Amino acid sequence: MTNRGLIVDWALAVFCVAMLALMWIFNESETIPYHFLFLAVAMVYGFRVWPMRKTVIVAVAITAATGALFARALFAGYISIDETSEILLMPLLLMAMVWHARRREEALRTVARMASVNEELLVRQNEFLRETSHAIRTPVTIARGYVDLAKAESTDEEITDHLEVISRQLDRTEKLSSRLLSLAALDANGITHFDMIDLSEITRRVGADWAVDTDRQWILDVGSPLWILGDVTSIEAALDALVENAIHFTGSGATIRISCRKLEGSALIEVADSGAGIDAEDLPYVFDRFWHRTSPSGCVGSGLGLSMVWAIASAHGGSVVAGIADEGGAAVSMDFPRPTAPRTTTMSPKVARPAVAPSFSRQAIATNGSMSD
Repeated sequence: MTNRGLIVDWALAVFCVAMLALMWIFNESETIPYHFLFLAVAMVYGFRVWPMRKTVIVAVAITAATGALFARALFAGYISIDETSEILLMPLLLMAMVWHARRREEALRTVARMASVNEELLVRQNEFLRETSHAIRTPVTIARGYVDLAKAESTDEEITDHLEVISRQLDRTEKLSSRLLSLAALDANGITHFDMIDLSEITRRVGADWAVDTDRQWILDVGSPLWILGDVTSIEAALDALVENAIHFTGSGATIRISCRKLEGSALIEVADSGAGIDAEDLPYVFDRFWHRTSPSGCVGSGLGLSMVWAIASAHGGSVVAGIADEGGAAVSMDFPRPTAPRTTTMSPKVARPAVAPSFSRQAIATNGSMSD
């Protein structure tokens, strides 16, 4: 018991003795200090739950002392027999309060135990994800080297096709490892450092990178600089995941639109496509970890891309929404809050690498990777 707790208990004891003295002095008004006495005990107990033994001793002592004073007043003719009902009524009310207070205390202890267990499980899970991700990378890198070597030396077309399948699976494994590591880092620490970054520039750069080697009809809808407080690396990873998802669920020549625009108080990045879209019954699950759909090509993703997007947007104080695109396929948008204060000239954009696309407000990227208005 702390010194503060002892002071409170001694103050309560002094107050109870004072109320008993008043009951002795004011023979015809003893119910007033009597009620104040029980009220004080109830208030203190509500904040400081005593051990059960101490609680019973205090309750019995108060009941006996006040009962004796009521009996004295009854025999002296100061009160009627009806008023003696207080002798049992108030202790019963006090014990009911004690019961509820102890139940609440036990519930709080249970919640604290569960929180401790959950925290420990989360720590172990994150450690497992980090260790697993790092452990996967080395054998995947070695295997990729041997596959590339075998592909270079192979003259058998069937064997080359098999090696291509192995290479794609190694790519998928490496991507799974990277996303597991990203999710573990977000779960453990979130994003600890934010810079003023230009969301339009990031969107333009990522879209141009993807358009180089992918046979889709690309539309980039990017306006003037759009500044937010964020982390370039994680937002690029999220946008990459959205574009990759759109590629998986569209065929050659399909349209993929990447847009970035200003909303009232926020900034929006959206990736939309003309593919098969997302079934209505699947919409509640698209951001769940390890949940995935099978693409038209039969390729199965890691089930971590969209969940990583959700985690990154949430770490920025934003949100993610999936729905139907104007092009007929799926549309997934990330919404980020914009700073209310105007950007000062001392702040500069933080970018991971130089932009590779020219400045434009709205351009389409043709299927061969070249830009066209």
